[in-house]
Amino acid sequence: MDNQFALRTMVEGHPPTYASSIGSGNQLTDNHEPGSGWTTSSNNDTIIINKPASRDDESIIYNESTGDPYPNEIIYFVQNGKLLRRRLANSAATDNALTTSCPEAQASSSCPSDNELAEYVSDFSFTLYDTNHQQTTNPAIARAVRLNLTMERGAFGETVNITNSITTELRN
Repeated sequence: MDNQFALRTMVEGHPPTYASSIGSGNQLTDNHEPGSGWTTSSNNDTIIINKPASRDDESIIYNESTGDPYPNEIIYFVQNGKLLRRRLANSAATDNALTTSCPEAQASSSCPSDNELAEYVSDFSFTLYDTNHQQTTNPAIARAVRLNLTMERGAFGETVNITNSITTELRN
């Protein structure tokens, strides 16, 4: 069980440091979303990271009519004791390097499987911070996030718990 690896993957693979914001709910279409859509909530073990769409060379793709980057959404969530990463690519962003992912059972060549970052997850939570490094529950004003991951597994008649956390700043 290596939850530090899972946390490092979260901040280095599709890092919140490249994120423009934390989303309160998904804005992009996901044909496999939960019944009411994705919602950022520690109670539901889910966080939505809004990340600018980029090309293969990592250059950001801008909406010419607004001047703002097109957003992609990276969703971290726990399902059946596994920490997963769903990617939602903005279809309006021409040459978007990101590909939308799907649950493993619906995966195909055009929609690869969600990434499994960890198993044996007993808790995934986070704390949001504003520009003054004060805790906030409002994703819209969050400028930093502390990710907490606890994994639990039985081994040799004992229960082993591992808890780690990592904090990262969002891109402005």
